Amino acid sequence: MTQLQEQRRPARQWRKTGLAALLAIWLGGLVFYATLVIPTGADVLGGHTAFGFITRRVTVKLNLLGSGVLVVLLIERWQRGARSGRRGLAIAWWIMATCQTALFFLHPWLDQLLDAEARRILDPDAFYRRHQIYLWTAMVQWLAGAFTFHRVVTRG
Repeated sequence: MTQLQEQRRPARQWRKTGLAALLAIWLGGLVFYATLVIPTGADVLGGHTAFGFITRRVTVKLNLLGSGVLVVLLIERWQRGARSGRRGLAIAWWIMATCQTALFFLHPWLDQLLDAEARRILDPDAFYRRHQIYLWTAMVQWLAGAFTFHRVVTRG
């Protein structure tokens, strides 16, 4: 390792740690919310419909967080340059970005079926189908994010 490479190593390690932390906050937040907060909130409020009106607002913030993380990942990729062996990360980023864009469009599509003031679902069957699309999109995004987290942590 050259002296210049040795001098850049701490900065590269901090960048790698920062990227891993951002991905962990975003992806871990999604898992934490889905596995613990939603079931607990539904139990406390007496059902998923009641808690869904909280989730409706939280997902906007999770989507904004995801967008921010994607911007940081894009900047990191641009600064480092596209090198061979990084194609998997580029594909994962495109998958996450495509899913994030879709989630921004799906959210108001779901909201069309809600009466927020009365806190009721206008068409439960249609809402369920649309919500399934939203959840599958979020899951694909999460899987691409998990791949990216793994690559950042193991290869930087």
